[in-house]
Amino acid sequence: MKSTFKNLIIAFALLTIAGCKKLDIAPTDRFSDLTFWTVDVNVNNALNNNYSLLYNSSLFFEPEALSDNAYSPSGDLNLIASGNATSLTAKFAGDWASYYRTIKSVNIFLENVDQNKTLPQATIARMKAENQFMRAFALFNLSKWYGDVPLPDHDLSPEEAQVIPRTSKAAVSDYIISQLEGKTSGTLHQEQWAEG
Repeated sequence: MKSTFKNLIIAFALLTIAGCKKLDIAPTDRFSDLTFWTVDVNVNNALNNNYSLLYNSSLFFEPEALSDNAYSPSGDLNLIASGNATSLTAKFAGDWASYYRTIKSVNIFLENVDQNKTLPQATIARMKAENQFMRAFALFNLSKWYGDVPLPDHDLSPEEAQVIPRTSKAAVSDYIISQLEGKTSGTLHQEQWAEG
């Protein structure tokens, strides 16, 4: 009886050890965070997606209706142009969300593109520089319209996004300039511009 019990314990221990394989494996039937960035086409598609987020017709044409260059029958634009808008005007929330959607997508790109080992380094450096410009452009527009704004320089967790404070307009401007000059760590430096 004791040997049977001992054999059962040994068998259970062996099964437990054998069953402790790595469970964090990438699915083979679709892309995941573990595999998406390793495929060149996905990296190019992510870059193109960020360009599509950068500007849309409401961000381009609607501000013209706030000046004397154009007219729009939109109620929100008329409220803003006449000085009767409030913080609840939907145009503000829509533009805010659009710019921060772009910034989040850019931050995801910048944090993950180095997983790709098949694209030339010069190509990845160029793509990073393009994304840094997109983030700088979105931050420029946000600070132009709203002054002090949150400055997410990395992909924020949901918890971080709930508590990120506003950064002064001057500090945002300094950050924008550093992004355009390639002076931030992990960015494209001047000597790399000459290569690409």
